[in-house]
Amino acid sequence: MGITFGGWVEQNGALEEGGVISWAGNITGSARFVFTATVDMDPDLYGETITNTVEVSSANAGFGSGSAAVAVGMPLLNITKTVEAERLPLQPGDPITYTLVVRNEGPIEAVAVHIWDELPEGLVGAGVDITVTIKAGAAYTVTLPVELAIDAERGIAIENTAYFASGKLSGEDTVSFLVGDFFKLYLPIIMKPKRRL
Repeated sequence: MGITFGGWVEQNGALEEGGVISWAGNITGSARFVFTATVDMDPDLYGETITNTVEVSSANAGFGSGSAAVAVGMPLLNITKTVEAERLPLQPGDPITYTLVVRNEGPIEAVAVHIWDELPEGLVGAGVDITVTIKAGAAYTVTLPVELAIDAERGIAIENTAYFASGKLSGEDTVSFLVGDFFKLYLPIIMKPKRRL
């Protein structure tokens, strides 16, 4: 349904049960019923139009109906991900910091925003899997301190992707870094002079 009944402002004998309002009686001129309601906190309603319809019927005046529509706003979400390290390319055991920022640049708060980031092979640490609410004009930041595994494969690029989803909205951002190759150590060659006999 998308709307939850809040309470009566002018009840005038009407009843509400399970989200359905009903009234029966004789009308001379007009009958007025005023109530409050709230849009449900459901991300599946982003951008939808909710229509509420009233119907009236009588034994001697036939049937009639009327409707009122409410447009549900939509948050504007985006995600950015960055990676920081003390040196590049990285070497096994080096610390790494991932930062995820999910911003809501829309006019309404974003509810049930699922944010997740599963670390790929070669990294030691904990990913993230959370669900949060982000107010309009605000941002939610997650910091992931990890390190490059001692046995990480050398000379490759490690990619890592962070995601978000809220109702029909979703997004992702990917970063990568290069794992350094093996250090090469060069030793001087010392030649001994030949002895003369």
